[in-house]
Amino acid sequence: MDNIKMGKYFKELRNEKNLTQADVVSFFKQNDITISENAISLWENGEAIPTYDNLELLSKLYNKTIDELLDGESIVSNFEDKYYLHINVSSSPYEVFYGHKYTQAEAISVRFNELLKIRIERFFSHNEEAEFNYLFNHYYLLSEYAEDYISVDTVENDIRALNSIQNLLIKKKELSNDEKYWELSKLFREVGLIRFNYWYLDLLPTNKSVLDRFISLPDWQKDMILATFQNVDMIDYDPSKLTSNALKKYEDKYGIFDREKYIKDRLKMVIKNGAYINKYFLNYKKEKETEICIIDRLDILYETYFKPIEIRKMDDDNISYYLVENNKKNRFLNEYYFDMLRIYYPDISISDKDYSKVDELYDIFINNKTLPKSDYIRFAKNKGIDTNRDEKYWIADLEFHMRVEINSYNNIQKKEKMIEDMYNEMKMLSKLLLNGKTKTVLKRFVELGGKTAKEIRDYIEYWRLDLSYKEFLDNRDIKKTKELLKDIDNLSVDEIREKYFKVEVIE
Repeated sequence: MDNIKMGKYFKELRNEKNLTQADVVSFFKQNDITISENAISLWENGEAIPTYDNLELLSKLYNKTIDELLDGESIVSNFEDKYYLHINVSSSPYEVFYGHKYTQAEAISVRFNELLKIRIERFFSHNEEAEFNYLFNHYYLLSEYAEDYISVDTVENDIRALNSIQNLLIKKKELSNDEKYWELSKLFREVGLIRFNYWYLDLLPTNKSVLDRFISLPDWQKDMILATFQNVDMIDYDPSKLTSNALKKYEDKYGIFDREKYIKDRLKMVIKNGAYINKYFLNYKKEKETEICIIDRLDILYETYFKPIEIRKMDDDNISYYLVENNKKNRFLNEYYFDMLRIYYPDISISDKDYSKVDELYDIFINNKTLPKSDYIRFAKNKGIDTNRDEKYWIADLEFHMRVEINSYNNIQKKEKMIEDMYNEMKMLSKLLLNGKTKTVLKRFVELGGKTAKEIRDYIEYWRLDLSYKEFLDNRDIKKTKELLKDIDNLSVDEIREKYFKVEVIE
C-alpha cells in the first residue's frame, strides 16, 4: 500500500468533483460521521489512512471501489489502446505497422521490466497486475528457468507467471534488488514481435525509433548482440548482393557501398550505446576425447564416404549396375558434372548425357573453391545480362540471378573438403591398425555456441539461466571494449574479429 499515491488519488478525485475539503466534511456529517478538514489533509498528504468506515463513505462520495481507493488508481480494463502491436500486426498496412513497431516494442519491453522492479518493492496494485498479465499474455513466454519456481497446479500461464515471481522473491530474499531483478528477468522470454532482431542493425543509423529501441534494451541483450559479431557480420541488407537497381538506389541515397565501413559503423554504434564484450557470451572450443574401436570407425567411414559408387546403365530395356572406385573424379562424374554443365553450357540438354565437357569442367572443379570470377562474362552472356555498363552493376545482377548455382557449387566444395578430412582420418586409423592397435582416443575441438544470429541468441539465452548478476558484470570486459572502439577504424573486419572476438580454446 502506497500512502502517498493513495493520498494524491484522494485529492485528484475531490478536485474532479470540484469539492473543497469542507464539502467532504459536510458529506461525512450528513452520514453521521464527524471528521475535520485536518484529517482530510492528512489523508491527501499520505500521512494517515482512513478507517474502513471512512473508506466506505469516500467510495460512495467519489463513486469508486474501496480497492481503487486503496490502490490509489482507477481500475483500467482496456490496455489495447496503449499496447496494440499484436492487434495491428496483420491488419495495418506494411508502412503503418513498421512505423510504430519499434516504438511499441520499446514501450512494451520498458513497461514490463518496470513492473518487475515494482514487484520487487511491493505487491502489484489491481491495475499493475492486470497490465502485467496483459503484456505477458501477448508478448512473453515463461522460460525453462521459471519451471523451478512454479508451485501452482493450473494451465493459466499468467497465474503461473505471477506464482513464479512470488516464489522466486521468497527464495531469493537475501539478494540485492539488482540481483533480484536479474533473476526475475530470467523467468521470461520475449516473443518475436518485441524481440530486437539482429537484422534491425541495418536500420540503426537512419531510423531513430530503432536506435531508441536498442538503447532501451537490458545490458545483457546489448552484450549478446555484440557477441554475435564473433560469427556473423553486422549486415543483413547488402545491396551489392542484390540487383543493380537496388545497388543504384542505395548509392543515390548514401553514396558508394563500402561493406567494411558499413559493418564497422554498426559495430561502433552498438558499442557507443552500451554494449560490451562479454567473455561469457562468446563461443569457445573445448577438447573432446572419445575412445573408439578402430575397426568400427573405419567401417563407418568406409560405408559413409568411401565405398564404391554404384553406376546404373540402361541398354534398351535392360538395366545393369556396376561399381567404380570412390575417388574425386568419379564423384565428380556421378554427382557434380551435370550441375556444372547447366552452369557453363545451359544450351546442352542434360537428357542427352553429353560427357564431352568433362575434362574442361573437372579442371575448373579441382582448381577453384568458388566459381571463378574470370568466367563471369560467360555466365552473364548465358543469362542474357548486359555487360556494357559499369562492372559492379552487371555483376550485382549476375550474382543475384545465379545465387542458386553459386550456393550449389559452394556446397559441392564443402562436401569435398569434409571427405578430404575423413580420408586423412582414415589413413591415420589404418596406420594405427597396422601397428597392432585396436582402440584409440580421438581428440576433437568442439565449438560450443551458435553460428547464426538465431543460434547464438538461443545459446546465450540458455547460458544466462545459470549466470548470476555478479558473474555477468565480472565478464563484461569494459577495458577491452574501449580498446576495440579506438581500434575499429584502423583494422579490417577480419582483423577485428581475430583480435577481439577470437574463439578461445579451453583444454
